[in-house]
Amino acid sequence: MGRSFFWTLLLSTLPWMTLFWVLRILFDSTSFIILLIVSLVIALVYQCHIYPVYTSPFRSLSTPQSRSYWLGNHSWPVRLIGRELPRLCTESLGKHLVRYYTFFSVELIFVLSPEAISELCLQKSGDFSHSGTIELLAEAGLGYSGLLAARGQAHKGLRKLFSPVFTPGTLVTISHPLWESCLAMVRQIDQRTTTIQIGQWTSRSVLELSGICVFGQERDWLARYPGFLESLERRVATGQIKKIVLSTFPRAIRSLLMLTLFGRKELADLRYVETVARDLAQLEKQKLLTAINPSPNNLISVMLQDGALSDDQIVGHILIFLVGASATTSAAFQWMLLELCRFPAVQSRLREELQSYGHVLSITGSSISAMESLPYLRAVVDELLRLHPTVVMTEHEATKDTTIMDTPVPKGTLLLCPPLATNLNPQIWGEDASEFNPGRWLPEGTGGQNARMQHPCANMTFSHGPRSCPGRSIARLMLTCLTAAFIRHYQVSLDDPEQAYVPTEAVYAKPMPDIAVRLVKVT
Repeated sequence: MGRSFFWTLLLSTLPWMTLFWVLRILFDSTSFIILLIVSLVIALVYQCHIYPVYTSPFRSLSTPQSRSYWLGNHSWPVRLIGRELPRLCTESLGKHLVRYYTFFSVELIFVLSPEAISELCLQKSGDFSHSGTIELLAEAGLGYSGLLAARGQAHKGLRKLFSPVFTPGTLVTISHPLWESCLAMVRQIDQRTTTIQIGQWTSRSVLELSGICVFGQERDWLARYPGFLESLERRVATGQIKKIVLSTFPRAIRSLLMLTLFGRKELADLRYVETVARDLAQLEKQKLLTAINPSPNNLISVMLQDGALSDDQIVGHILIFLVGASATTSAAFQWMLLELCRFPAVQSRLREELQSYGHVLSITGSSISAMESLPYLRAVVDELLRLHPTVVMTEHEATKDTTIMDTPVPKGTLLLCPPLATNLNPQIWGEDASEFNPGRWLPEGTGGQNARMQHPCANMTFSHGPRSCPGRSIARLMLTCLTAAFIRHYQVSLDDPEQAYVPTEAVYAKPMPDIAVRLVKVT
């Protein structure tokens, strides 16, 4: 949260630190320890019982019946994303807001109904902003938060700046090189029958596709930067506690603290990913200088042409969009292969459609309109995105006193919006809402297009409103092309059909453990 968070944290703890040392001076060691224990007990009783029952402004809201003082509403072992969240959504059907308690009865407020979500994200979007948690996590993982945590006019300005990269015209321009790249990647798996761990292959492939679609890179651009994928993954995923601690300090002293908090390998990763981002920016700058009529057509060129962002801000946004575009689409494609392995009839029907439309999907004629002309492919992608939203939670902090569905929401309240609440709602999607059923999106099906028309927020995979995902169209196109190329060339099955897969406990929920699949080349 940068400098402001550091000073806020320091100032908020100063009174307690002062009181601590005053009491330490006034009392002997034994009396001080007794006083400290009594104070802690009183604080715990207030936090775990008095506040939830008597003083919480949300005490009128319903909450799951099973609550302990120490675990809250969690069951054991604790799996909020993988287990507790779907259960909470199922048990809270028809409720707009629900109280949920986590460790030591810390109160969370979930927004669950499509009506409440619509009010939060659309009608009253100006009353809320992203929480400081988003800024903290972005600073911890990437060293910069940028668009992820920008507020007010700063956020509107960045959205406007980046908007040319995500227009329908851009999709038409990138669809052909994207399809060519997907075919080339799939054909590189050239053994007739093979077993592969899909996670690593997908991560590298989608990262390369993200560079092509969003940053205007040529095919195989990752070959210029050996080890970049691994360094980027380690930078985002490892040492989170140390990074969160580091991100609370002013930028001016972070570099000094890094020397003590991180080892040599971690420091090398931190520097390498920034070096690659700076190199991408420098290469694009050279292209613009040598172009006769420079026309910004990718994210880097748009930032350079605008001139409002510093070099460090440009580097930060390159990393944000690289991680955001690649991590979400990579997770979605892994879920796609898992579902197509679980439902071979769906996979076969999809392959038949792809083969029957082979002339449409030829390299010379491929386009976004060609992809959209395949109804079953479109239905499979829509269903996968509905059933497996890769971003498992969005956080919204009230910037002023407001209401949601007539419930008062004080300024500073943190509201959590899980896409699963509406995406798996049987009242919207039917009794089979939790099942993979692409047929619901076809004209003869039920619950697909009708659900979206009846409930604007029935599908929250990409969120809605001014803070919805700006790259949703590109992400969907990447997933569509990669799925079509893969299933057109390979019959896919699980290497171990008995293996159970659960979502990772992370910001982006991908299957865990890594999926091992058997590939048989289609002749």
